[in-house]
Amino acid sequence: MTIQSIINIFILPLIGIKNNISFVEKIALHRKPRLFLDMTELHFKDSKTGVQRVTKNIASYFHAQIKNYDVVDVFAKKYGAGFYECGTNRAIKVSAGDVFFGLDLSIFLIPSNKKFLKKMKKIGIPVWFYIHDMIPINFPETVDAGVRKHYPLWLKTIINYSGIIGNSKSTIEDLINWIQNHYPEKLNSLKFGYSYLGYDFDKNMNIQKKTDSEQLSFLMVSTVEPRKRYDLAVKAFEILWSEGVNARLTIVGRPGWNNEKTFRLIRGSSNYGKNLIWYDSGISDEQLEELYCDSSALIFCSEAEGFGLPIIEAASHNLPLILRDIPIFREVAGDRAFYLENKNDEAIFSEKIKEWIKLKETNSIPLPPEVTKNSWSDSARKICEIMGVLI
Repeated sequence: MTIQSIINIFILPLIGIKNNISFVEKIALHRKPRLFLDMTELHFKDSKTGVQRVTKNIASYFHAQIKNYDVVDVFAKKYGAGFYECGTNRAIKVSAGDVFFGLDLSIFLIPSNKKFLKKMKKIGIPVWFYIHDMIPINFPETVDAGVRKHYPLWLKTIINYSGIIGNSKSTIEDLINWIQNHYPEKLNSLKFGYSYLGYDFDKNMNIQKKTDSEQLSFLMVSTVEPRKRYDLAVKAFEILWSEGVNARLTIVGRPGWNNEKTFRLIRGSSNYGKNLIWYDSGISDEQLEELYCDSSALIFCSEAEGFGLPIIEAASHNLPLILRDIPIFREVAGDRAFYLENKNDEAIFSEKIKEWIKLKETNSIPLPPEVTKNSWSDSARKICEIMGVLI
């Protein structure tokens, strides 16, 4: 009897496979197990969003650090056609010991490929997913119609497998609450965990802080979309400028969806190009690091976030934080930030900025949290630990 005959007769039935050789690879006795890393959205387009920065950084460390698995980037095809290897475009085949991790946020194509995912689950392949936030569920008015429609379908799909990893405790708690309210029977079979986002700019840049200027410089970093409330910040600074406050507001973020009013507000300001700067087409890591080094504080007044990556980036440069008072920012920064009231009132906002300026004049502003030890490497290792993947 040949080795393949033994496999076909004795081994494949034990792991629940019957006539499915096109999906399940013939077992390779001397091959490492594989960690299939879903990179669907990045495969089709790099939009250079915060979510994609997270995907790229975690994936990079998976490839660099994991030695006990062959890490294979994959992408999903439309119409339930399954997953394919990035680069080779070959359909993936799985075998016992492999792991699937839905790292990228693919809310449109994951649900259409649930048949493939169910096959993996049936033969004992652990299937995990990563979640960035529950904003489309808790704040549906802040996202576009496509996301509003498909996000619940994506959630309904991913709760059927091994487990879900979030970027914060708040995100996972929000997810569990949603499952409890809609699909409580799923809670007992799911595993949960979270790993805070990391920070690693190129350590060879050696960016140095420039000479101090008398002008205060405030920085905002994120896509310019409604929930980020750039309109609130710009209106507040217009008040400050009208009162003679010597300050600059710099925005780093591509134009998002359905925010034309804010775009017009920024570009139509008499301070645009002077005290109001907008990098609307993206900048390099080196340019961004220069801004973190040369600014007086980071302002983050978003109404809802899953984590808030700019907080970590700013704190890693010892840049003071001015944050809206929402739970996730309290989780990330604790008492090491100056908090704005959770209100959309530019007059209150401008008064809080003046309060911060007075604190700065007496060296009384809160110092940012010590986050320099929280690297992308740490984040990736924690994810592996949660999934039970031995590095």
